[in-house]
Formats: sequence, C-alpha cells, structure tokens
Amino acid sequence: MKPWKNIVIVLFVTVVLHACSKLQVQSCFQEDLLYRVESFYQQYPDSAKLILDTLTVNVLSEKERAHYCLLKAKVRDGLFIYDDETDSLLQEAQKYFVGSREYYFAAETCEALSRVGFKRGEGYAHKIDWLQKGLESIEQCEHVDQRLLLYRKDTITERQLIDNLKYRIVWRLGMDYSSNEKDLGFDYLKQACRYYTETRQLPMLTKTAYTLGGRYLFENEYDSCLKYLNQGLQSAETMGDASECALFHLYMSYYYRQDTTKGKECWENAINECHQGLDLLSDSLFRYKDGLFASLSRCFFELKQYDSCRYYAERQLAFMEEHHFKMVPNNENAEIHYRLYKSCEALGEKDKALYYAGLCLDMRDQLKNEPNDVNLVIQEYENALERQKLESEEQIKRVRLYLLLSLVTLALIVVLWLSYRYRKNKEIENLMLQEALDKLQLAMETNTQHAHNALTNRVLEIYRSGKDNMLAKILKEIDTTFPAMTEKAKLTYPELTETERNILMLNFVQLRAKEEAEILRLSENTVMKYRSKVRKKAGDNPFPKLLEP
Repeated sequence: MKPWKNIVIVLFVTVVLHACSKLQVQSCFQEDLLYRVESFYQQYPDSAKLILDTLTVNVLSEKERAHYCLLKAKVRDGLFIYDDETDSLLQEAQKYFVGSREYYFAAETCEALSRVGFKRGEGYAHKIDWLQKGLESIEQCEHVDQRLLLYRKDTITERQLIDNLKYRIVWRLGMDYSSNEKDLGFDYLKQACRYYTETRQLPMLTKTAYTLGGRYLFENEYDSCLKYLNQGLQSAETMGDASECALFHLYMSYYYRQDTTKGKECWENAINECHQGLDLLSDSLFRYKDGLFASLSRCFFELKQYDSCRYYAERQLAFMEEHHFKMVPNNENAEIHYRLYKSCEALGEKDKALYYAGLCLDMRDQLKNEPNDVNLVIQEYENALERQKLESEEQIKRVRLYLLLSLVTLALIVVLWLSYRYRKNKEIENLMLQEALDKLQLAMETNTQHAHNALTNRVLEIYRSGKDNMLAKILKEIDTTFPAMTEKAKLTYPELTETERNILMLNFVQLRAKEEAEILRLSENTVMKYRSKVRKKAGDNPFPKLLEP
C-alpha cells in the first residue's frame, strides 16, 4: 500500500475516534443533567421545563430517553399542563419502563399515568389500576440509579427514596379507595400515616392525618376524626405552615356543621373556626381560602344572614376566577349559585337573583343528580328567562351593528397587542432561560467543588496507605469522580508528555511536590521542573478546560 494511503487512513481513524469521544462526553453530561433536574423540578417547574426543552435528546441512551419523557411529563403535570403532548411523553415512558426491571421508574410512570389520566377525564377504575401496578413495581424495587441520590439537597438513603415513593402511592390509593371500598381505603391511609409518623415527614403526615380525619367525619366517627385532625394540626404547627393550620380550622367548621343538634350554636362555632383560618392566611397564602369562603357562605345562609352569605359567596367566586380555578358543573358549585340567588332575592336584588338563577340552569344538563334547590330555581324563573331571550328585531340589528364595529376595532387592537406581546414574551423567555442556566451553573459549580474536595480526601487516603500502584489508583479515582478527565487531558493538551500529564493530574488533587515525588518515584527538584514545563505548555490554570462538559 502506498504511503499516502496509510496517512489518509490514520487521519480518518483519528477524526472518527475524536468525534466518538466528544459524543460520549456530551451524552454523559446530558444524562447527568436529567438527574440534576430531578433534584429541583418540584420547587422550580418553570426552570426545569426550560432546561429540558434545550436538551439534546438524540445523544441519550434508550433508557435515559424514556427517563427524559417521564421527567418532562412530571414537570408538565406540576405546571397543570394536561394535553396530547403530556400523554405522548407518558406513552413513551410506559413502553420502556412498565414491565421492565427498572422498577423505580416503572412505579413513577404508573403513578404519573394514574394522575394525568384522571385529570384528562379517565375514571377512578383507570386511576386505581395504574396505582396498583405502580405499587407492585415499587415493592419489587431494591436499588435505584445512584444519581437520583447524588444531586439531592437532602441526605437520604436508597431505601428511604424507594419507601417514599411506595407510601406516596399507598396514600393515593387510600384517597381513591376511601370513596368506594372504605375499609381498604382506611387501611392504606393508616399505613401511610404510620410511615410518615415514623420518618417524621411532616408535610405528607399532615395531608394524611387530615384526610383520615375528614373520612372519619364523613362516617360520623367523631372521636377518630378529632384524633387525626389534631395530629395533622400538630404536624402543621411543627412545620410552621400557616396554610395547613388554616385547613385544620376548615375541617373543624365541617365538624361543627355536622352536629346540627345544637341549632344556631353549631353554625356560630363553624363561623368562628372559618375566621380563625382566614386570619392565618395572608394575600400570598391563598390555599384553602375558597373552601373557607364556601363554608362561611353556607353558615350565614343557614342563619338567614343573607348579606354576609352573599358577601362570602361572591368572594369565593372572585377568588376562583382570580386564580383560574375551573367552575366544574357539580352539586357543590350549583349550591353556590343557588345560595347567591336566594340571598339576592331576599335582599330585593332581582336582577342579580335572575343572573345567578341562570347560572344554575346552565349546569342543569351537565348534572346527573340535580339538587332539589336547583329544581326550585328552574320552576320559579324559567318563564322570566324565556322573556329575557325574546328581543325585538330592531334591537337585534343594533346589537349586530355594534358587535361588528366592536369586532373590527378589537381585531386591530388584538393584532397590535399580539405583536407587542410576542416581542415581550421573547424577551421574558430569554431572561428566564438565562436565569435558569445561571442557577444550573451555580449548582454545577457547587457540586463540582464538593466532588473535588471528596476526591482530594480519597487521594490523601491512598497516599497515606503507602501501597503499590498509588498513581494508577489516584488516576482511577479522578476518572471515577470526573469521567474521562485523563482522556480529556490528552485531547486538550496533546503537547504534554505522559509524566507531565501525571504531574497535571496530581496538581489537580492539590498534592505537594514532596508527595508527588514519592508517588512518581522522582526527586522533588525533578517534580518542580516538570511543574514548570506544565505551566509553560498548559498555562497557570489549566483545570477549567478539563471540567468543561
């Protein structure tokens, strides 16, 4: 073979190997990034979504692509995005994880499928079926990917991570079974309550205890109800969570409302509990406010204090609109409109009474079992609504003309507004992306520093052991902590000799010249000369390039 052909072949092989090494490094970085996002996506779902949208998915392994789909679906669930894309992501995760030996991810996938499917309109049977599959998977799980533990802010064992997921699924099963198979539901909830009590996981303990208290209240078992409600309050006070303390007062208002034997006193006690709950909530703490408003409205309605009843019912509707809560057609929401209708009627506000009666009628066809109150509204106001719908032809023409002019004007305004919002959203999106990347960079630098400190300690232990092959063990520790760093040093600083690269690696772990000389079996003067050569060839601070992804 001719010499020039040999040269071409060698160059081609070199280029291919270089490209493969780059691709491998990029793949490792992208996979590690997934596990970093796992550690904070619940606290910062918007930032997590931005980072996941920028990932290069095609360099991931098949497992990590499925992990990416699962994580992105969980982030979208946290942002209340339930659409076809979320379904598609979960289907991809299901294909790989469900039925595989990746039991932890399989259980997470089943839990997400149950939750998202229910939000998308699937029934309780579908939800419970997926939760049972998730429970079966997590009970077989003995180990998880260590990166799930590595990047967490809190210190947690592998077993605790597995058990946390298991009892979260158990808690969800208890919530769903309590409405159908009561004994099984109570059993699941008590299992979860015992676990969260033993592990001192106060947020989940609070939720579970309140849930049990509410279930026992529904069953008229008042002693058990108070026992678990007080347990939930104690946990909420320990956390200093004002919202969860307010929820205790909401449940206590239900408790007093249930005991109607005391007449007026029970409603007054319930009102006091609701006011105590609202006093705990500031403008920034809005959880459970709608429930407290609804309970106050109901109490004042029963006491025939219609002005106060209307005030709190309208505050509830305004609150739900402000926070974009969907007014789902059900008996409870129909009752809100009915109380408003009756209150306005009693106060002599006929127009408002007619308006709220109309809202009740709008829910009529969507309710399977209408409350008797709504039927009364229909009977009293059906004729008035019919008359209101009949307008003269002249009025209709005027309305159409005004509507057309308004639409043209609105269209112009919308075009201008959309163009302005598009530019503004782009600016905001860029700022948010930069902020997310800055946060990620800071987290990565902190983790790198911790890893470097731990590596330095392990290297000192190897040195102090005085065993043979110290250099090989130290290089192996470096590559374990910072994958492919020695290989990267060859690619980044090809002009360094092997001894100079070894000196560079030993400098990275902050060994002194005397220690390096002993490891390399050289004199201190020789080590100092090599250090000087490394600085000349690689610069005074060559390490940032080696730590770049």
